[in-house]
Amino acid sequence: MTKASLATIAASGTGAAGVGGYYSYQALFNKPITLLSRIQSSLEKHKKILSSGDTEWSSWIEVYKSSENKISGIDANGLERWCETTLKSSDGTKLDSASTWCVINTRTLSEEISATSKVTLLPLEGDSSDAWGKAWDFYDENKTQLSLAIADSTFTTEATDKSKGTEALKKWCSGLLNKRMYESLGSEVKVRDKVEKWCSSNPS
Repeated sequence: MTKASLATIAASGTGAAGVGGYYSYQALFNKPITLLSRIQSSLEKHKKILSSGDTEWSSWIEVYKSSENKISGIDANGLERWCETTLKSSDGTKLDSASTWCVINTRTLSEEISATSKVTLLPLEGDSSDAWGKAWDFYDENKTQLSLAIADSTFTTEATDKSKGTEALKKWCSGLLNKRMYESLGSEVKVRDKVEKWCSSNPS
């Protein structure tokens, strides 16, 4: 069977079958499968593989800087170049690192929580002052007991009573919930736990 015939067979499938055919075709001729191809084959729709020059790099590098799970020997200035080189390679030992640091989640924090949690977030638009007032009361009563007090200096300065606290809480939640998952969420400890607890309508 000629290479042209095999290529036709490999390309004839669709979906998972097509991917399998593609890999089988590469394997038949000992053509290395790049990490880029391996990641693309299972990439979720809200994920993006970063290419050199993408605008998201500036934000993603800030996340990398604060991570305790950096790639050995690679600093923030070298991450973009490392991804460019590594994704073209077929070195399976680097697959996990490439999947972690060369791929971003494009959802906002709000979208991510809604997709992965049972929490119902409070609305950030419209007349929802009553709901946010209740959220403030819950926060004020339970922040110490639950060890999830918000440490943000702007919030603590502004939240001096119920009226101001309600607005400050909504502002704090809004600022975080609208951030993309590839952007830094700041230095707040347990920030996602706090967002799910204090920015939702069904705290527990």
